[in-house]
Amino acid sequence: MVDRRHDDEKIEMLTTTKTHLSTGEPMYTTGTVEDLISVFSAGETVAFDEIYPVFVHASGRVTEPDFESSGDVDDFIAALPVKEMREVYRDVCLGGSEECVHNFLWMMRWLRTCMELSEIERPNIRARLRYYRCLLGCQRVKLDQHIERHIAMKADSNVTDEVLERHCKEGLNWQTRHKVMFRLGAAMDVVDILVDQLKNEPHWKKCECAKCAYYSSPQWLQDRPDDLAPKALKPKW
Repeated sequence: MVDRRHDDEKIEMLTTTKTHLSTGEPMYTTGTVEDLISVFSAGETVAFDEIYPVFVHASGRVTEPDFESSGDVDDFIAALPVKEMREVYRDVCLGGSEECVHNFLWMMRWLRTCMELSEIERPNIRARLRYYRCLLGCQRVKLDQHIERHIAMKADSNVTDEVLERHCKEGLNWQTRHKVMFRLGAAMDVVDILVDQLKNEPHWKKCECAKCAYYSSPQWLQDRPDDLAPKALKPKW
């Protein structure tokens, strides 16, 4: 995925761990971006010119003090079909067809509308990314220490199986929470890359594909069904 943000705008998430197996392999890995954002999917091809915008309510927004980020950004990102959005952007960056350009332009208009309805701007997304980077970094240190402690406990004959199992379950719970937050951070970063492109919207050419020409023609007004209504995205969970 082409990232056209300036270097000083990129908020990199930690992707390495200090704890390694005897083989030299990391004790755990984060996976590729495709793997990480796979849960943020509509489960089907999305026609962005045919769906309702999604939005979250900004009323009662509460911000945490350190980065002034708010949890409604999490809900907003979770509602988006990030996997399909990334694929649309990838296709247009690869010099895609007229259809690819059409899909990209409509997707970006749809995204802008979703943000406006949710009262979310790019600084809100970036504040949340900084918050997650800090939180994930702290969690990574604790998780590394927990794994190292687990290795030491296994080598200690005085540690009972019950204590070892309890320690292992605690570590797995930490690792699950870390993975969930890392997935959300990865999806949020993809959306930030896309939102960054909205600054170029005034320079985008009008889509002149056959579909858009038909939509704006008198023939479309004559052909359109009486019960025409946009579709809604299916809930992910």
